[in-house]
Amino acid sequence: MSYGPQTPAGMRRRVDPIRIWAGGAATMLVAGGVAFVGVLVIQAVFRVPGLHRIGAEVFGVDQISLAVSAGVAALLATALLHLLMVSTPRAHKFFAWIASLIVVALIVQELVGGGGWLAKLLLSALYLIIGVAITSLLTGVGRTAVKYVPYQPPPQHYADPEPPRYSNDDFYYRDDEPTRRFPRY
Repeated sequence: MSYGPQTPAGMRRRVDPIRIWAGGAATMLVAGGVAFVGVLVIQAVFRVPGLHRIGAEVFGVDQISLAVSAGVAALLATALLHLLMVSTPRAHKFFAWIASLIVVALIVQELVGGGGWLAKLLLSALYLIIGVAITSLLTGVGRTAVKYVPYQPPPQHYADPEPPRYSNDDFYYRDDEPTRRFPRY
């Protein structure tokens, strides 16, 4: 059984935050675009009259509000991924599970709410597509944001100890070179 790549010997793992957040910004744009186009397709092709927001509240879904919500969700997912990558082993697995559970919760909440069954089904499918887009893109971004750099132990700063106290029998001479024995305490 393989658990994936381990940190090579003599190397340490470093997470590149610029790469994570640049990928998160791109994911935000993709998620917003998927939401915008998804609502347009649902309203234009299927002509569903009663699309409602999460929990079947009284106002309808429009392209801009769902696109902004998807973009904010992508940025929150980026923050979660970054936190997991700097603090958790197997961060991609945990991220995928957490994101999947959130998507399932949104879908269940939409299906349980009021409204027509076709509207609920189509909006649930749109949430699934947005969630898969965010999860898959950010998982890929997270894998490219890991670098392995040679391990260099931090410099050790030692305080100057007080000079050792020697007696005459702490030294012995071999070939006329003084050599210090271990001090007696």
